[in-house]
Amino acid sequence: RELQLLKGGMRETEVDRMWALRGVSSDRTRHLRSKFYTDDYFTPLPTLDDDAMPLAKLIQECNPEVITVALDPEGTGPDTHYKVLQVVAEAVRYVSAERASRGVSWSPSIWGYRNVWHRFDMWDANLIFPTDQQLLHEMNDAFLSCFSTQKAASFPSPYYDGPFSKWGEAIQREQLADLKTLLGPSYATNHPDALVSGASGCILLKEMTAQEFLREARELKDRLLTYHNNRS
Repeated sequence: RELQLLKGGMRETEVDRMWALRGVSSDRTRHLRSKFYTDDYFTPLPTLDDDAMPLAKLIQECNPEVITVALDPEGTGPDTHYKVLQVVAEAVRYVSAERASRGVSWSPSIWGYRNVWHRFDMWDANLIFPTDQQLLHEMNDAFLSCFSTQKAASFPSPYYDGPFSKWGEAIQREQLADLKTLLGPSYATNHPDALVSGASGCILLKEMTAQEFLREARELKDRLLTYHNNRS
């Protein structure tokens, strides 16, 4: 228990440092400390009351226009990624239903991202952000400065053994190369936007409506249940 609290406190200060680099003070960040997030090898399943409701209350309070979530399928990274996705889905479902019952419209954009554990195929992404060399350097420097406990991964990639940020940089460069293959190299080099023409990499995201996100979360959950049922 003491080690879990110490690890949690260290992770929280790391996130606070990253936000501070972006000019966001620590009094504007919230750490929900979900109860399913234990130090066990396989964490318990999240619950509505203990895990989803605190997030739902925060959503009600902040009324975000954009919600970001790791969209890794189960089995392609730490299982906490999948469980956090389900927590976010339950919170979004609750808030959507509660507001609909009062006749209040709510249409947030859900941005699903993938990084070192699983990648989007180019045709699965509908938002593409270019990154130049300066942004890639800043990402790597920020990661190494802020996330000291995560320089060595607990679940290393089979393709790269080193800091997440360097592998993330390599992925972004590969994604830009894939994009140039599809669109032709002249698309980027002749683009009127300097960030696009000078891009060294790109980030792929999947933007969804609340209902599209809930459907995606349900399909992931159903596939996982089917897999376990077939094994039993």
